[in-house]
Amino acid sequence: MHSKRILGACLAGAVLAPAAPALAQDGDERLRPVLANAITGADGVTAQAADAAHKRLVRRHMTVARRYADLKYIALDEPALGAAHMANTGREVREATQGLRAKNETLREERRERREERRVAEREGGASATGAAAGSGSGSNGSGADASGSGGAPSGTLQSIAQCESGGDPGAVGGGGAYGGKYQFDRQTWGSVGGSGDPAAAPESEQDSRAQKLLQERGTSPWPTCG
Repeated sequence: MHSKRILGACLAGAVLAPAAPALAQDGDERLRPVLANAITGADGVTAQAADAAHKRLVRRHMTVARRYADLKYIALDEPALGAAHMANTGREVREATQGLRAKNETLREERRERREERRVAEREGGASATGAAAGSGSGSNGSGADASGSGGAPSGTLQSIAQCESGGDPGAVGGGGAYGGKYQFDRQTWGSVGGSGDPAAAPESEQDSRAQKLLQERGTSPWPTCG
């Protein structure tokens, strides 16, 4: 009786034993794609998160770049710039953004200074006009006053305009040749204040005097960007 139980157990073991490795192997095969998908999914999520963060950096940079372009009055090639920064590392994009922010603050400060100089010049100009009107009845013919301001140094307003328009260069040419000289006159405006030929070819003193005349006649409106 005892030997029969032992024999039965041995037979059962012989029958079941091959099934155990097969079951384990079959289980491994079923788990392998699940594990592989889990690992790939984790990598995919990480890559997507990194890509999204990089795109946010580039979008932030483009916002700052648009402001810089507005302050500099230049055209911004957004697709090319965006594509270039997408190819950069996050560190490079952050550094470029920080640099543009610093430049923007400098440009804003320069604008504030120019506005203040313009207000001061307008106040001084108003006081000068009042004094000239008061002196016009003194009986003099006023021949000593030069309405164009020729022979004198340009005012602070004109100096700011010249610096903004051309960097103060009397020979500067811009707009593909449409504008010339220290104050970037176009030919029509140059002619309206008595100039002839190419403004950039005129002596600096003449450019100053004609710019002063234009400023007295029309204010800073001829220089909408730098006035």
